[in-house]
Amino acid sequence: MNESLATVLLAGGLSSRMGQDKSSLYAAPLKQTLLEFGLQKLGRLSSNTPLLSSNHDGCGIPDRFALRGPLGGIHATLLHVENRLVHCTELLVVPVDMPNLSIDLLQSLLQFGRHNQCASYLNQQYLPLYLPISSTLTASLTAQLRDSQDWSLRRLTANIGAQSLKLKQDNSLLNINHPAEWRQFCTTLNRSEQAN
Repeated sequence: MNESLATVLLAGGLSSRMGQDKSSLYAAPLKQTLLEFGLQKLGRLSSNTPLLSSNHDGCGIPDRFALRGPLGGIHATLLHVENRLVHCTELLVVPVDMPNLSIDLLQSLLQFGRHNQCASYLNQQYLPLYLPISSTLTASLTAQLRDSQDWSLRRLTANIGAQSLKLKQDNSLLNINHPAEWRQFCTTLNRSEQAN
């Protein structure tokens, strides 16, 4: 397992479209919440314990810049890693609401980023995101959060020269934001379980 990789599950959003905290959604076929499922998956990618970026959970890393979306969570996690996991040189950021991301797909993203020696994402979706850790990255993130009103991942990835790994379109990058999307995800899981 990789000792230089830190992984973080982003679960600090407001979940306003879902109407409840997405990380606490329980999928019966998985016998886990989205939070548990995501942390378990990340635990298979690195020898370091997966980190949790959350403003809701007492054991998560809280944002230092409030209400800045995923950028705030990534920034707080990056500072945590730089201060407490100094042996880590790379960070993989995965959102809690993308449960279809496979280990193979995440490993492909890691390999692509390492091979190209740059921050990387999939298709035109900016999460999951692979980030080589550097003082330049920290400075860029801090400046964007402090000095700008544009807290988008699109701007961050442009600022740091991130590259996109092109994939065929499928449901791997499904982002669950609404109750109907959650019901569809659970229905698909149930059908898959019954077929096996």
